[in-house]
Amino acid sequence: MDNAQMKKTLEKTRAELAECLEDLELFRLLAHNIQVGTFLQQDGKFLYINDQMALYAGYSRNDLLGRDFLEFVHPDDREMVVSRAIARCRGEDVPNCYDFRVVHRDGSTVWVRLLAAAVTYRGRPAVVGNFVDITGRVREMQKLEEATSSLSEKLTEKEMELAKRAQELTAVNKALQQIAAQSRSDVVHFKNRVMGNVEELVMPLIGRMKEGPLTDDQMVSINVLESNLTQIMDSFVARMGTRERNLSPREMEVANLVRQGHSSKEIASILQTTRRAVEFHRDNIRKKLGIKKSRKNLRSFLTAN
Repeated sequence: MDNAQMKKTLEKTRAELAECLEDLELFRLLAHNIQVGTFLQQDGKFLYINDQMALYAGYSRNDLLGRDFLEFVHPDDREMVVSRAIARCRGEDVPNCYDFRVVHRDGSTVWVRLLAAAVTYRGRPAVVGNFVDITGRVREMQKLEEATSSLSEKLTEKEMELAKRAQELTAVNKALQQIAAQSRSDVVHFKNRVMGNVEELVMPLIGRMKEGPLTDDQMVSINVLESNLTQIMDSFVARMGTRERNLSPREMEVANLVRQGHSSKEIASILQTTRRAVEFHRDNIRKKLGIKKSRKNLRSFLTAN
């Protein structure tokens, strides 16, 4: 090879070297300034990392070079990372993007997203990839999930409470509908039944007593009794038509038994109902008579009026 050829070859080599140096400088510029971690791994060891990659782990670049990649993977994620790395090196179809945790030098946990690819470096399998810090995003998602879960629990509790209230309202409405369904004819029937009992049971007895041998004083007493009883019944009917005209038939029965001095338990037994139902009617009676908010005794009020 003459001098001209050697000179030409040398110039070509220099040009190629300059181009390589330029490419190397460009690579360094990109690799060390890009805001994602970049690495080259072979046999589980770091052969190259950029500054951002070192920052994720909390070490310097020199501290990480040659060290095992798995040292920095969270213990709970190592099995998954290893299995995917092995499968990737074998050429198997595995996701090239997935998330896992890295343990920082200070012991804190950093969530990262790995984008990796299998390559050949110096004739042997290797892995090149990028890391992106997604810790902030993961924490926001966790907060959102916690808030959603808390809201769901509160909604469930509120729905249960509303369902319970709805059942109670349904029961109350049903009772009110049954009371409202009583027609005016039932009131008349109740009055007639009271009058009928007196006419059929009491007045005939007075009549038979008047037919018997009585002294003048006894006859006067019987007549007074008959007259007073008639006045009492007239007064009772009159009161039923004014003061208690808004009471339902069942409330009239309860009011009459209260006036006679019966307890709620006794009234429940007489009317063949529950004590709770009697208390419900007593409460309605007090309300309709305008004494619900007072401390007046119901029996005393009914007797006095």
